[in-house]
Amino acid sequence: MFLLLFVAERAGARRHPGIVSGLFLAGYAVARMSGELFRQPDAQLGYLVFGTTMGQLLSVPLLIAGIVIVWWARRQAPVAAAR
Repeated sequence: MFLLLFVAERAGARRHPGIVSGLFLAGYAVARMSGELFRQPDAQLGYLVFGTTMGQLLSVPLLIAGIVIVWWARRQAPVAAAR
């Protein structure tokens, strides 16, 4: 995830405020979802819809929010770099 953020920074992501934040949210959601594959589900909940865990379901809105923020930031006009 941090490698992705580093590459985005080198590609000029700061010219579009929000891209780094959106990538972080989406990357965290993907990391959390993949980590949940190796965990035992909560004893009181078990597996939920489509065999997912609560952690995976809670990560879906975070992933969507990250994608929406990146999409919105890309549509904004670039900001001049302050030096």
